[in-house]
Amino acid sequence: MKKAEILQKMIDLDATLKITFKLPKVAFLSLETPTRLSMKDTDFVETEILRMFYINVSRVVPFEFYAYPEDRAYNDKKSFVGLHYHAVVKSKNDAKFIKIAETKYRKILVNRFLQFASYSLPNVCLYIEPLVSAAEAEADQNAYESYCLKQYCPNTKRLVSNATYSLNKIAA
Repeated sequence: MKKAEILQKMIDLDATLKITFKLPKVAFLSLETPTRLSMKDTDFVETEILRMFYINVSRVVPFEFYAYPEDRAYNDKKSFVGLHYHAVVKSKNDAKFIKIAETKYRKILVNRFLQFASYSLPNVCLYIEPLVSAAEAEADQNAYESYCLKQYCPNTKRLVSNATYSLNKIAA
């Protein structure tokens, strides 16, 4: 998928929230210290974590989203941040979505990572913010587009959406 196609899909969604899905540090039985998940783990995250998040939250409040993985970000000290997903979301009821999303996401992470020797969840697993307020839209006409492409990595070319999981539910 090309950068322009990804951007166009995200623009067409006309989302109202931006989300960052954080993932825990995981210690495998063969490793002593916890490590961050990386791009090689995207299949697991997309088929297990994000799918369960979509199914559980959409039962309460219907929503649409596009998410893309990133693991090459660095903090101020130049240390590896690890796999996380940036997403744009459009829900039927933003207030209700914000109220339940963090709790449901945390429960999914706890349940799915119990199989590892040890893991440590981030203090905040899910960052949710309004995407573009009226004031921001006047100040920066490209705020939405700049967020969508802020973390774009041409090597990734992955875009996860609610349509992926809707098709899986129909086929099952």
